[in-house]
Amino acid sequence: YESVKESLDEGFFRELEQENQRAEQERARLLAEARKAAAKVMKDAEKQAKEMRRDLDEGRAALERERAAMEEAHTFQTNKVLLNVGGHRFETSRQTLVSVPDTYLASLFSGRFELASDAEGAYFIDRDGAHF
Repeated sequence: YESVKESLDEGFFRELEQENQRAEQERARLLAEARKAAAKVMKDAEKQAKEMRRDLDEGRAALERERAAMEEAHTFQTNKVLLNVGGHRFETSRQTLVSVPDTYLASLFSGRFELASDAEGAYFIDRDGAHF
């Protein structure tokens, strides 16, 4: 009886040891796969973060350009405007000139066009100043 028991115990322990080895190999394989997957996820995340940083930087630059343009437009809007209409001088504000939409003056002083003033800062309009 003892020899059978030892034989069974020996066989059981051998099988148990083999199962432990297979489990350890499976654990090592799964761990390696997990590390590989984690490395891929990290690489993808870093790439996505880099793209997001680039998009954010581009957005900030666009916002800064827009802010500068708006500041320039605000300065242009709040300053007095000198007009030289057929030799007659007029002084007004940009706000007054654009107060009536869909007119020549509203379009001209909308900020969409680059205007050139003369040496005294007046904008020339080639019309009869007496009837302006």
